Parts: sequence; structure tokens; C-alpha cells
Amino acid sequence: MTDANTIKELLLTAVIVAPFITGIVEVIKRTTKVNVRWTPAVALVVGGLSGVAIIQLSIAGLVAGLIMGLMSVGLWETAKIRSSKKE
Repeated sequence: MTDANTIKELLLTAVIVAPFITGIVEVIKRTTKVNVRWTPAVALVVGGLSGVAIIQLSIAGLVAGLIMGLMSVGLWETAKIRSSKKE
């Protein structure tokens, strides 16, 4: 069973890395011709690879990376909604 400290460490890592994943996905989006509707899938792939690279090569690292990718998509969508409300 996983203890609470391990889960806290994974979530802290995810919170720190998610903005970087958002930036990487934005760079990929601008340098390649990725359709905007595939951006969440690209974020999941980048997040999964980041989790495996940063945490460890295991299912837990992959799951944490997927969570990071989902967090980056949510971060991007929140920023997009806020910027559209200001206009």
C-alpha cells in the first residue's frame, strides 16, 4: 500500500512540472501542424513521458505523468477562459 507521503510527493512534483508541460505542448503546437483538438492528447503523451523520466520507469511514474498532462490541459483551459472574459 502507498503511504500518504509518497502521494504528497507525487502531487507536488505534478504541480511543479505541469506548467512546463503546458509550455512544451505550446512549443509543439507552434512548431508543428498539430490540430488544436489534439492538444490534450499531446499533453497526455508529454506528461506520461515526463512522469516516466522524472519519477521512475514504472506504472506509478506513468500514472503520475498522465496526471501532470491532465493538469497542464486544465491549466491552459483555465487561462484561456480567464483571458477571454477580460476582452
